Amino acid sequence: MKRLKKLIEKFFYILCSKEYKDLYKIIDNYEYVSFDIFDTLIKRNIKNPADIFTIIEKKYNIRNFKNIRIDAENKARERSDFEDITLDDIYSEINIKNKDEIKKSEIEIEKDFCVLNKPMYEVYKYCLKNNKKIYLTSDMYLNIDIIEDLLNKSGYKNYDKLYLSSNEKLRKGTGNLFKKLLNDNNIQKKQILHIGDSIGGDFLKPKKVGIKSILIKRNINNSKFYSKNNKTLEYNILSSFINNNTYDMMDTFEHFGYEVLGPILYGFTSWIHKKAKEEKLDKLYFLARDAKIIMDVYKERFKEDIPIYYIKISRKSIVKASLYELKDWDDLIFKAKSLIFTDVSYVQDLLNALKLNKDIPLKNKRISELDNSEKEEIFNLIKEDIETNSKIQNNYLKQYLKQNDFNGNIGIIDIGWNGTIQYYLEKYADKNTKLFGYYYGINRAKKFKEYVNISRNGYLFDFNELSDFQSLIRLSAGIFEIMFLEPTPSTIGYQKIGKNIEPIYGEKENHKVDSIKIMQDSAKKFIYNVKNSDIEKYIYLFSKETFFENYKNFTENPSFEYIKMFENLDYSNVGSSNLIEHRSLLFYIIHPKQFYIDLRSSNCHIMFLKSVFKIKLPYYKMLKKIYEMWC
Repeated sequence: MKRLKKLIEKFFYILCSKEYKDLYKIIDNYEYVSFDIFDTLIKRNIKNPADIFTIIEKKYNIRNFKNIRIDAENKARERSDFEDITLDDIYSEINIKNKDEIKKSEIEIEKDFCVLNKPMYEVYKYCLKNNKKIYLTSDMYLNIDIIEDLLNKSGYKNYDKLYLSSNEKLRKGTGNLFKKLLNDNNIQKKQILHIGDSIGGDFLKPKKVGIKSILIKRNINNSKFYSKNNKTLEYNILSSFINNNTYDMMDTFEHFGYEVLGPILYGFTSWIHKKAKEEKLDKLYFLARDAKIIMDVYKERFKEDIPIYYIKISRKSIVKASLYELKDWDDLIFKAKSLIFTDVSYVQDLLNALKLNKDIPLKNKRISELDNSEKEEIFNLIKEDIETNSKIQNNYLKQYLKQNDFNGNIGIIDIGWNGTIQYYLEKYADKNTKLFGYYYGINRAKKFKEYVNISRNGYLFDFNELSDFQSLIRLSAGIFEIMFLEPTPSTIGYQKIGKNIEPIYGEKENHKVDSIKIMQDSAKKFIYNVKNSDIEKYIYLFSKETFFENYKNFTENPSFEYIKMFENLDYSNVGSSNLIEHRSLLFYIIHPKQFYIDLRSSNCHIMFLKSVFKIKLPYYKMLKKIYEMWC
């Protein structure tokens, strides 16, 4: 029966409701305009108004308060001699401790979760500008002074009169509140227009009274990355807030930044701040380039707390500065891979990684084919040049860190995944300096055993466990990393200019700068909107699962529209390639070995498979099992 009712309502809204943009011309024909309040002029940052009671239940640890509160309202209505009731009537039916405090808390929470409905606010301003007489007409149990305060806070001023069912003891649902409005103000029925979201109280009843009425849609989905599977109260609040603030967004990258990257940054910076306080850190160092957007958000939220530094240190620059310590050939190969991020297959690849323009024997030979004597020969030929260059860079890096006051209890912030830069920075720290690393995640990788002793923490996952977060990010690494990319060249070394040490930058990379900027600016807009709203009281300590839900929903089940959106982004963090690069299914059928190679080297495995096969399959679940075997 409930399902049938919902279907009828849905059909009714489709058939009878108007778009906001259609209201202006209709309003021109009327001298008086009446507006409903809740879900018309004002929206809530929550899916169901009764969830306010669940928040109280959690806040005061009152078992089953939601049902107690709903039952009390039903009893108050049954016993009332009037058409409507007040909040005091409802709480007279509740028998719990601290009842007055809880009632006061309900009012405050209701206020916190109410925000103006931005497109309807424009309609409201249009009425004022065109000298329409405005009446606000609502069925609501809250007292009139509370509603007036809420309207004023939301920016609704200069209306002629507020007609509230709790104050007038008459309801829109009976039609009597409309009749009183007409009689009190000597308004003829044909002179007034009523706008609201309720099929009964705002559309059918005023029509029955003889008033022209317009129905607007109650639930408008503005979000593009909303997860239907998450029904938790936390996600309910977050997704409602997002939906109420994305009504005017057109660009998909703008949506992605606000709905996906924004919450991820909010959760991570909250965690960093908490950790910094716990460890009593003196300073925070955000590492170029990926931590730039993280630093910007942290400064916006916690600017006065701890001194903040943005230092231009990359894996390339710090590894170069440590090459003078080379132990042997194997150590050289391991560090060379950190310099170019791709497979060092030939001797010439090694020379390129080291920036050595040196003509040596065997340079065109595969490294895997070298015997021990050949390795030793090559190592001895290039070792002196490597050491000379490295010692210069090492000295410059020491001075660069000194310039940036690198001492005390220090927090190192980056996105992850192993803590390589922190590992090398430990060598530059004096005995009074202690480093704490804070990352989105720390890989559970056996080849980085030497990093185990550094103090590092992962927000989403740590190296001592294999979590769903690690699997998901590893299988969509390109998407995750490109969100944080500062579209400027990477630091490849240091030079002395005057008295200062300055970074040397690599070649400019061909990123789609505009798309990344749109994404990151929109994420900052999310942070700003949260910070400047009452909702921050409730989402500050949300779980990481809640903040990560939209990314999870997007990457586990990517649509072809969003694959198309991302596939042409350049991902030169791992060589020069498109983010989702693949060949045709026919090619892979003929060359199955190449399919395996391309899958392993892909920057986004999930989207790679869907781009190749072009059908709906549980790609993430299949890949997750494979990934767990790789680890």
